[in-house]
Amino acid sequence: MSGSQEQTNKKILQSLQEQREKLKMKEQHQRQPESRRAGPVASSRPEYGRGVGRGKNLAQQRAPAPAERADAHRMLVNQRAALQHAQSQSYGCYVTQDSQFGNLILPSGHYSSCSISRFIELLQQGKPTPKMIHSLFMINQSGDIFMEKHWRSTVSRSVCDYFFEAQAKASRPEDVPVVVTTPHHYLVTIFRFKLYFVAVLQNETPPLYVVEFLHRIMDTFVEYFGSCSELVIKEQYVVVYELLDEMLDNGYPHVTDPNVLREMIRPPTVLGAVVDTVTGRSRMSETLPTGQLSNIPWRRQGVKYANNEAYFDLVEEIDAIIDKSGTTISSEIQGHVESVVKLSGMPDLTMSFVNPRLLDDVSFHPCVRFRRWEAERVLSFVPPDGRFRLMSYHITSSSVVTFPVWVKPMFHFREGSGSLDISVGPKQTMGKQVEEVELNVVMPKMVQNCTLTPTVGNYLFDPTTKTLKWHIGRLMPQKLIQLKGSLTLQTGAPLPDSNPSVEVAFKVPSFAVSGLKVNRLDIYGEKYKPFKGVKYTTKAGKFQVRS
Repeated sequence: MSGSQEQTNKKILQSLQEQREKLKMKEQHQRQPESRRAGPVASSRPEYGRGVGRGKNLAQQRAPAPAERADAHRMLVNQRAALQHAQSQSYGCYVTQDSQFGNLILPSGHYSSCSISRFIELLQQGKPTPKMIHSLFMINQSGDIFMEKHWRSTVSRSVCDYFFEAQAKASRPEDVPVVVTTPHHYLVTIFRFKLYFVAVLQNETPPLYVVEFLHRIMDTFVEYFGSCSELVIKEQYVVVYELLDEMLDNGYPHVTDPNVLREMIRPPTVLGAVVDTVTGRSRMSETLPTGQLSNIPWRRQGVKYANNEAYFDLVEEIDAIIDKSGTTISSEIQGHVESVVKLSGMPDLTMSFVNPRLLDDVSFHPCVRFRRWEAERVLSFVPPDGRFRLMSYHITSSSVVTFPVWVKPMFHFREGSGSLDISVGPKQTMGKQVEEVELNVVMPKMVQNCTLTPTVGNYLFDPTTKTLKWHIGRLMPQKLIQLKGSLTLQTGAPLPDSNPSVEVAFKVPSFAVSGLKVNRLDIYGEKYKPFKGVKYTTKAGKFQVRS
């Protein structure tokens, strides 16, 4: 073949290749909806959350790259339509299901201007992506690992030896360090319901990111099973693994909203377990939740109730440290609003407060329109269906905190014996009853036994853990409430360097210690009149009185 003929053939092949690319571009352009070809259109959807308006339609920012076109050709028509709808209606960056990283929905911002192929490339290179959890170990107080779950790689149980060493050094289960460093891993731990949840990471990660996710797992277990204990988790092994698979996909946080999870995985019931056993039916849903591809993913569509009702519980917990003279060393209020909303259709609610300026440190459910709160101090939201936490807040001003109880502990230790005298009474409760009062004292190690006499309630001393529990119940203002008696100490043992502290637990119904009150609750978008109610409760958080 001559050189001129070879050049001619190359030109022909190049021309055919260009025509082929033009045909592909034309075919893809024809398959897109008309609204997407018309260029950017102003969005009319409501603004939710803190990152309002930052997410844009990826297809409107630039022409698709060849790698993206290849991704599009591998998808079915309905998959591509769903992906296009999700990208145009949400604030997130979606990775398609046929990618090697699974089906992900991550926040917009850094990723909103990059293509799917570029996003996957960033994940492969380990650049600006959220650090992920590799494994999770569930451990009881005895140190037994009764359940483990691995996502990205299998981590040996021997990594928990570093956690057990930190646990042995801690005086109480709550004192175990949140982050334990090992030569090759980081262990992030939480302790709740007498269980340890230990997450294993291989990269340096913000600890609060992992701590919040572990608490979300426990909260989900409580939502599904009514409690979170070793026995319950063992009885519901299958459901627990299904939930963990949905909440963390290949180590990436995926679905953490309880309302969405309930649509994907049915909560266990006795009747449902019998039906599943007989029919062999799976508990997993075969379809996505109805709201997942909408701009309100937390609420399912087509909700109908015979009785429409909305109830809100405003719960405040007092964290305080008081010295032996009664002076407050530190005090703060941790509050949250738990909601149970069962309303038909798609209602739009607004909640206003009498004194909203008390709320200076607030976090909201994603349904709350944050810009309106900043402008008007009004909560405006389309609620999820069922139970959810609307907001949490933190009040640090010590002038606001007034304690509903007073406690005066007195301890005296001498060689071989000691004495104890604790008095309790109500304080400022605005005429409300103080209930469920209980005092816990961790005695020094040399205390062997207690011989005490309570005027109200009963006490229990555990010689193994050296813990004294005094259950009082309801405080009676006219009655003297006192616990006094003698202590038996180990012979020859040195006296303690300091007196023990008293941990106080109590509950005051129909009372908000901060003074926060709901002014009114209005509903828009629906014509019915629902039943509405607000309940206030004050509890003791970490309430410590030193002696």
